[in-house]
Amino acid sequence: MRNKLFIFCIISLVFASAFAQTTESSIKFESRISKLSVQNPNEAIKQIDSLLQYADLNDTLMGILYYRKGHSYQNINNFEASLPQYDKALGFFKSTKNNLKIIDLLASQASSNAILGNRRKAIVLAFESLDLAKKIKNDDLIASSYSTVAHVYYTLEDWDNVYKYLTLAYKLEKKNNNIAGLASTYNNLASVYQNRGQYEKALYYYNFALENSFKMKNNIYVMNSYENIAQVYTETKQYDKALEYLNKLKKICDSLKIPNSTVNISISRVYQLRKDYKNEKIELITAKTIEEKGKNFPAQKRIAKKLLENAINTKDFQSAIKYKNEIDSLDVQIAIKDREDTKVVIENQKKILLKEKELEISKERNRNIIITSVILFFLFFFGLLFLAQRTKNKALKENQQRLVLEQKVLQSQMNPHFIFNVLSAIQNSLLDNNPIKSAGYLANFAKLIRQNFNFIQKEKISLADDLDALDNYIKTQQFRFNNSFDYKIDVDEEIDTETVFIPPMLLQPFVENAIEHGLKSIDYKGFLEVKIQEIENKIHFTITDNGVGYFPNNDAKEDHAIAIFKKRLALMGNNDESSFEINNNPNASGTQVKFCIKND
Repeated sequence: MRNKLFIFCIISLVFASAFAQTTESSIKFESRISKLSVQNPNEAIKQIDSLLQYADLNDTLMGILYYRKGHSYQNINNFEASLPQYDKALGFFKSTKNNLKIIDLLASQASSNAILGNRRKAIVLAFESLDLAKKIKNDDLIASSYSTVAHVYYTLEDWDNVYKYLTLAYKLEKKNNNIAGLASTYNNLASVYQNRGQYEKALYYYNFALENSFKMKNNIYVMNSYENIAQVYTETKQYDKALEYLNKLKKICDSLKIPNSTVNISISRVYQLRKDYKNEKIELITAKTIEEKGKNFPAQKRIAKKLLENAINTKDFQSAIKYKNEIDSLDVQIAIKDREDTKVVIENQKKILLKEKELEISKERNRNIIITSVILFFLFFFGLLFLAQRTKNKALKENQQRLVLEQKVLQSQMNPHFIFNVLSAIQNSLLDNNPIKSAGYLANFAKLIRQNFNFIQKEKISLADDLDALDNYIKTQQFRFNNSFDYKIDVDEEIDTETVFIPPMLLQPFVENAIEHGLKSIDYKGFLEVKIQEIENKIHFTITDNGVGYFPNNDAKEDHAIAIFKKRLALMGNNDESSFEINNNPNASGTQVKFCIKND
């Protein structure tokens, strides 16, 4: 069991040290909780419950608290209790789309399930962690996930797969010179060989792990390596070598002022095996003193039992009676503390469950209010759209050719597919419980609809108004496509946009075409530029993108759209339609559209 836990701890250490990615405050917060969960898991659980009960925390910190609470339960070998905490943490990490934490969490769930004997589930979780690591193409995470899979197969004693996945982890870590990962994998390989009784190979890999630990200048890794090497020498009855490495470990603890009774207990075990009961007692008393300062009653009891055994071996019956009385006294203190801790935990759990229930009800109520408000809002605007369209149809009878053409163009600007896609994007952000962000995009979209209504009844609008609507349209498309492209609207300083008048939404069809057909399907960062210049009393427009480029294919729909645009220019009576051209971007990939109109 010790080696199983050691493999899991090393994997978690690699994840926690290399891949935590949150805000600086949450990193410091998690560091404190993580340290406490290792040093005093029961105290960590109480403090976490207190924070969950009283603190108003965001989803990231809530996820961290439940995650570290699960680790605390693991550190006291209560693997069954760790799983519900991991499930709650997973929900919060998914809501914040924190893939790095999700990978780490899946690995922890896999390890707990493996130790509990839920092996099929453990394998599924381990490979889910590996698949997600491969999806985000992070070699270090992939290597750590290989180690998780190996650990699950270790519990199944499927040695071929253990070696297979540890070897895959090793190759990736070697390729990327991941020293921490190599130290972890060497320790894992050594642990496997040690448990199978292949001590020479175990020492071989433990020494490689130690070498990498020195390269990292990481005392924790060095201490783990010393302890593991000492254990191998103890199991092979090379007691002098075992004491040599344990004393090295003790020296580091002393230099770092880390009280560690485990070292003294390990040394005492070696002395006991050598039947050196005098030195065994010295080390046990030292260990007992350390635990008395920390008021760790269970640890004191374990040491008192060893001292009792020592007294019996040396026939020191007076001391044996003393230690037996100490054990009885510690049993009472442990029982009292357990009752107090259990009472506190139960009370905290009740309060936490009540708070979670109230929070869920509040979220559901707010979600329903927002969704209802959005539906009513858009029903209102669609009603306005219907009325505006009917009014527009009446006006079309007065000037058939001009206004039919304008109707087709303006209808194409705000087609139902576009509206549906934007509504879907806003709905998704609402379901992510981000009402402030949703309200911002909702305001932009409402403004865009309002501008569309205003422009319907006008033959010409100022260039400033048209550019404002165009900017709003592009921002709405950016939101829809998750900011997959950037844009720039560049207007010459000599142009007074308030005094230049153009047909409404003149540029929008080509901007839409650039986004929908040029930028949507690329796998790199898109860029769209609208440039407006005044040359010889004419306003020149250039729309350029870095998308897939322009490939004419006799598309009747596309030809019709261009024909409509040219007719709009022709209706201005200045022969501006002859200036229109569409070509591939001469400077890079993408498309470029150019035309000009007379500046009246």
